[in-house]
Amino acid sequence: MASHDLSTGTAAEPAVYPMPAPGDDARFTVGLTIDVGKVLTEHGYPPIRSGADYVRLQSALFDFLYTLTPAGSTQLIPVADPGTPDRLPAVA
Repeated sequence: MASHDLSTGTAAEPAVYPMPAPGDDARFTVGLTIDVGKVLTEHGYPPIRSGADYVRLQSALFDFLYTLTPAGSTQLIPVADPGTPDRLPAVA
């Protein structure tokens, strides 16, 4: 596996992500999710074969890339994980 130097950034550089979510972004496709899944496999993770895993990966990518708040806002609105119930079941 290739070694990557992540030390090129500095603490003074502002974060680029998450970006304000556009109404439609032609770059955010199922193909992007499939490609990221392939990269994970190339780095030794198990291959993604489940549709549910692809949905969760796409959701994670969306959460990393975009915020659903106006540009410049410091408050992020979290997007619910589609695999997580809204409420925990009551314990008897």
